[in-house]
Amino acid sequence: SRDIETQVRGVRGDFVRLGDSWRDAEYFRFAQEIQAAEQTMRRYLEELENYVNFLKQKAADARAMQDIR
Repeated sequence: SRDIETQVRGVRGDFVRLGDSWRDAEYFRFAQEIQAAEQTMRRYLEELENYVNFLKQKAADARAMQDIR
């Protein structure tokens, strides 16, 4: 997930630099699409983190059950 976060930040940086030379109606439409994609990626990363934590807890529970046996 850190790789994805790094890539999202890279895209954001590239987009900001692109805005230095490109400012028209298409740029603003593209900006909205970039922002929507960023929001989707952030939600994905949140869900991914939650699921990883869930799996870690399940693994810890399974190890605890093995120790009991």
